[in-house]
Amino acid sequence: QSTLAKDIKKRDFQLFINSLSPRYSTSTINLVVKAIRNLVKLAVSDHVISENFTTGIMQPKKTDRTIEYLNTEELSKLTRYITNNLNPEYRADYIILTAIYTGARLGEILGLTWEDINFNFKTITINKAWNHTTKSISTTKNTSSNRTIPVNDELLSALKQLKVNHTQYLFLENHVSYSVIVNTRLRKLLTTCNIEKQSYHFHSLRHTHVAYLLANNIPLAVIAKRLGHANTTTTANTYAYLIEEFEDKTNRDILNSLGVLNGVPTSKLSNTANNRK
Repeated sequence: QSTLAKDIKKRDFQLFINSLSPRYSTSTINLVVKAIRNLVKLAVSDHVISENFTTGIMQPKKTDRTIEYLNTEELSKLTRYITNNLNPEYRADYIILTAIYTGARLGEILGLTWEDINFNFKTITINKAWNHTTKSISTTKNTSSNRTIPVNDELLSALKQLKVNHTQYLFLENHVSYSVIVNTRLRKLLTTCNIEKQSYHFHSLRHTHVAYLLANNIPLAVIAKRLGHANTTTTANTYAYLIEEFEDKTNRDILNSLGVLNGVPTSKLSNTANNRK
């Protein structure tokens, strides 16, 4: 249902912003507010409407919620679907695929040029980022964010397809709202793959990348370097919920393994461990 700008009150706009909170990240909501606010300012200056209903709007506080990430089966399903349906004309899928394989931030991915891709050594170097506010290329989040990430042949093969676009940057084209585009596309891909994740958004791919590495017993120090964190403390604090989850799994695996030494059935030992929690 559409509403004329002249009929929108501050309360209406505040309720609209509040409704976005459960589904989108704070950064995405800020982009939406900024875009609408700029349009409303123009409408006021041109005397199309008399009041700027975006002034005084409060950003809703994010409620505590479990950060969603994809399990291995879901991640494989999403990755296979994207890989099998790539089209160089639609760069959002390539951006999502790059996030799956690298865990890089959106701005870092958008800042990639062909000089950053080393097809011989199979690496991607991150040394700059797209700034969503200034709509320009700038430095990375911090010094530690400058890094070189080893990648696999699958990602490199997919990225090669983009060379037909003959652009300096792999993904940048015009000044579009990439955050909205990739999040909308990601939601559609999840639906197509029958993956139910109500709060899943682009940055969740970074969490999924960490979850996948932890599940495959990759050391925390290696993960920290891959993510561009200055130290493992930052990684441990940011992904504490994931680390605790996989520590629990590891502890169960240890108990099961030790049980074999005395011939204790793993199922019995597992039940005993659970009863002691």
